[in-house]
Amino acid sequence: MSDQDKIILYDIPSRLTPMAWSPNTWKARYVLNYKRLPYETVWVSYTEIASLWAELGLEPITDGSIPFTTFLPVISVPPKDGEGARTAIAESFNIALYLDRAFPETPRVIPPHTAALHSAFIQALSTAFSAPLRPIMIPQIPLVLADPLGAAYFTRMREKTFPAPAVTSSAGGSGGVKLAEVSPRGSEKRKADMENAKKALQALDRIFKANQGEQEQGETNKEGKSIDGWIMGSVGPTFADFAIGAIFRWIQSVEDVVLVPDGPIGEAEKGELWSLIRSIDEGRWAKYAERFREWEQVI
Repeated sequence: MSDQDKIILYDIPSRLTPMAWSPNTWKARYVLNYKRLPYETVWVSYTEIASLWAELGLEPITDGSIPFTTFLPVISVPPKDGEGARTAIAESFNIALYLDRAFPETPRVIPPHTAALHSAFIQALSTAFSAPLRPIMIPQIPLVLADPLGAAYFTRMREKTFPAPAVTSSAGGSGGVKLAEVSPRGSEKRKADMENAKKALQALDRIFKANQGEQEQGETNKEGKSIDGWIMGSVGPTFADFAIGAIFRWIQSVEDVVLVPDGPIGEAEKGELWSLIRSIDEGRWAKYAERFREWEQVI
């Protein structure tokens, strides 16, 4: 198959090995790998995303539903018959919906009649689970981004999303605060952020435990693979699972990674947040995260 016949996944490069790190693009990557669809990755700096959207004919999101008007992931899908223009799709949930419909011969990640439930779950996950992790994780991202301009852009834009202290501000610009001061290691703020992260993990744990008794221990799907622990049980992994797995992949990739001038050394096996995740409910989340390894190819 030629490159012209492959799906293109646009992702943000880092100094990591592999370069993929963003939880949002990991969701789309998991879906592509799970469906075994041929694709290639094109790496795009933060400073180039707006021009990419224009090039692909995508309209910026200006309704205020999200904090940024252009973003990744975006995929570009070739026409099946080889004639006509490519189709560009933005945002991981929309990508999953499109791929389910465009490639019905592949395993679905959003089962029939569950799109609305998936949408509600993803929004709740963002508010109740991802949001408490942001003060800990976001300040670490500029350290791993591949290009200085992209890192500077990320820093400038994300500083605006954190509220400045009520009395004194550290000149984050536009009412924000410098990323280095959002949740400094060893500070009282970090202790509070870690406690909030723990509560978020416990809340997620309670959601999963609602499935207890709905399936037999050791139950497998028609392919003989275990379905224990997936959100929708016998359906197998769905987009909801991939959304959670992408967050765990993000933390493992970025948290406290050790960098040298020419690149990174290793992953964060002893980061504060990942250590907390491994400690919850006898390590169930570390085991859950491990199940996604077979769909973590970066192509």
